[in-house]
Amino acid sequence: MQLYKDVILLKNFLSQKEQLELIKDVNKFRELYKPTRARNPISNFTKIIAVDLVKKSTILPDSFRLYSAKACKTAHDVCSTIPPTYTPMYCTSFIYPEKEGKLRGHCDKILGWVVLISLGCTAEFWIKGPKMADRKYFDFESGDVLVFNGGTEYNILHGIDSIKSGTCPSFIPAEFHKSRLSVQFRQTLRND
Repeated sequence: MQLYKDVILLKNFLSQKEQLELIKDVNKFRELYKPTRARNPISNFTKIIAVDLVKKSTILPDSFRLYSAKACKTAHDVCSTIPPTYTPMYCTSFIYPEKEGKLRGHCDKILGWVVLISLGCTAEFWIKGPKMADRKYFDFESGDVLVFNGGTEYNILHGIDSIKSGTCPSFIPAEFHKSRLSVQFRQTLRND
């Protein structure tokens, strides 16, 4: 579904099996990263991984490569300006708590395509492109994927107003039942 020029939402994109594989692979990297809280008082999340996927010492899990590439190819089929191939260079993952989880509206200002995967509870997510009069809100549910370019020239504002309680699918591991897990792939190493 095209939300705006070069912004594609893929609903129910990952199967239950794929979601569980991705969670398992994220958890492997959690052991290597010290969790950090949001840097601004408006947002409420914890970063649980930050991985440079270009380093020769990093072993890229199949799920990271396959699911980000599959999402980009599918988004390309909807919008030809999105590249048909995708190799992630950087991965981050965030946990947003049920009810209080928030992400202040922002533009990434980092050139490169972003593949953003939502797992667990549903996020009340929004985007606003430069020519949009108002924000476009949507339910970003477990297994959904958003593909967009984070570059300044695209200026895609986005954020999360809340995490809906009681929306986590039962197959998601218990440790994430009261939260949303976000897995973000980028084609750039800069991530500030």
